[in-house]
Amino acid sequence: MHDVSEVAPEGADRQEPPAPADGPRQRLGRVLAVILIAAAGTAAAVLAATSGLRNDEIVDRASALGALGAETTVARGHPPVFRGLRFPDLSPEGWQPVAGRRDVVGDRVALTVFYTGSGDGRRLAVTILFGQALPPPPGSEVVRSGGVSIARKVNGDRAVVSWRRRGRTTIMSMASAEHTDLVRLARLATPQSRSVR
Repeated sequence: MHDVSEVAPEGADRQEPPAPADGPRQRLGRVLAVILIAAAGTAAAVLAATSGLRNDEIVDRASALGALGAETTVARGHPPVFRGLRFPDLSPEGWQPVAGRRDVVGDRVALTVFYTGSGDGRRLAVTILFGQALPPPPGSEVVRSGGVSIARKVNGDRAVVSWRRRGRTTIMSMASAEHTDLVRLARLATPQSRSVR
């Protein structure tokens, strides 16, 4: 005989509800979650590559943007404007704006406009950094031209000059160029009323 005094635990006689079937919404949700995780991982990798830079490293890293490809065209005008920021009008010197890109270097937004020369195939890059103006990069030589202090150096195969233009650090670079050419262009690109000490 069995002891009938045993009582089944509460709810033991209930059946488990069926597991929900994977419908199109659940599959779409999972796909979107995977896409968001991948995008966040990519963004984190890009930020990690340039975050944590010391101020004296930012100009060197930003000068390398001139060797990269462009993202979009730039509205031509005098002066050219890219993403709402006025760039130097170098057309009197034979340079025409053709393209631009936006990057983040360290904690700074960097806008770069690419100019092409008068049919010689050369490409000049002008990068303007947002935020407080930066000191000249280490290893650079500071020269004065037309009342403007300009730091010049070589970064890889690129001649690089950096200076303050309208309160922002501005970087001009070009492969296989002479510093004297870039110093002259930087001086011409800087309004005298706002020249830097």
